[in-house]
Amino acid sequence: MAIKIETNIPQLQSQIEAIAKQKLPWAMRQTLNDLAFGIRDATYDEMKREFESMIGLAITLSERGYTGQSAVDKIRWWMSEVGEESRELFKYLVLKDIRAKVNVSIVNSVWPDLLVDIPYQRCSLLSDKIISKSFEGKQFYSQLKLDGMFAVLVNNGGSLSMYSRNGSKFPDWVSKHLICDSKEKDYAIEGELVVKQYGMVLGRKESNGILNSVLSGGELPDGARIQMIAWNMLPYNDWKAGKTNKEYVECFNDLDNFLLRNETLIRLVESYKISNLEDALNLNNLRMARGEEGSVIKTLTHKWKNGTSTECVKLKLEASVDLLWVDSIEGEGKAEGMLGAMCLESSCGKLKVNVGTGFTDKERTDLWHNKRHGSVVEVIANDTITNKKDSSLSLFLPRYVGIRGDKDVADSADRCIEIFESAKKGFTRANKINS
Repeated sequence: MAIKIETNIPQLQSQIEAIAKQKLPWAMRQTLNDLAFGIRDATYDEMKREFESMIGLAITLSERGYTGQSAVDKIRWWMSEVGEESRELFKYLVLKDIRAKVNVSIVNSVWPDLLVDIPYQRCSLLSDKIISKSFEGKQFYSQLKLDGMFAVLVNNGGSLSMYSRNGSKFPDWVSKHLICDSKEKDYAIEGELVVKQYGMVLGRKESNGILNSVLSGGELPDGARIQMIAWNMLPYNDWKAGKTNKEYVECFNDLDNFLLRNETLIRLVESYKISNLEDALNLNNLRMARGEEGSVIKTLTHKWKNGTSTECVKLKLEASVDLLWVDSIEGEGKAEGMLGAMCLESSCGKLKVNVGTGFTDKERTDLWHNKRHGSVVEVIANDTITNKKDSSLSLFLPRYVGIRGDKDVADSADRCIEIFESAKKGFTRANKINS
């Protein structure tokens, strides 16, 4: 829904434009980048003042002037005092969804550097072409592929900040928690965050749940602390520019030396120098055998950049299975009125999983309005997993591929396990036998 402001009175139109020019950049920053408000979608079922009072309330919330039940009570009161369009606009603001397909780069093209745009180097997937071009005859790193939340710790002139991949800023105490004592300035450290509780690293779901809560202003549970596992260190200006002239081996050594010189809660990622792909694959299999997600191989000489690198490659298990589409879940926020997730299960019903990624917006709309329950759906995932509470089977990191119009029988749970075991042995996407 677009919020429209229309008037034939030039003076009033001019005043509205002046307010928008002054306040819209702030609203964009809050919605797309900066602070989370700690308000959940369900709050709006019960909630019922105009643009200026909305901005004032949003600022107070972002500065933690109201928290918990006091925040809910304040919003309920405010909603009862304003009209429907103001309630709708406020909802988009605090839920960080402006419903206009506006992203950070578009906003920064209008207001340069208004939002933090996080540079990020993505890995390529394994292919013969990439291996022959970038890795054959060269020494390279094999690093443990981590299972936490990506973060970058930035020091700009002595001021510390930490951001997630989408530019959400962690509370300042997190940065100070990780860098206990250092006088060094102007750098960016890339890595992943995990949560340890009473000395044990928590699983991905629980760890990322705590980190998302911290991003929204929450506190760490008793006995928990955040640790960063890092793999890269860049000069601040290079990171800001999205490229560097330093070879990766130098950046990695800079990080190692920095951690030796300073007191931190950051540790270096597990890393080995390898000379051939066979050794890299054997090491990767050992990592997966101990329950890790896989490996990333990186040439020593590549130069970090914002974008996809053919000199950084993921080595991780990936296989496809065919499951039965039994039910659907509606999306929330910007996906309201579209498919949020498919409820899928194996032919025997022993493996069940909800798949909510891999869809385009068009697919989400089409599949929600044209549900084809009973169809066989192809899904790519990284492995089968067992629910500790009831021993039921599911999939790790499943992504939707498409509907199998040529198949009407789904894979059984045993067949899914067999497919992933086959993929582990050969470390290639499993070739399924249609049956």
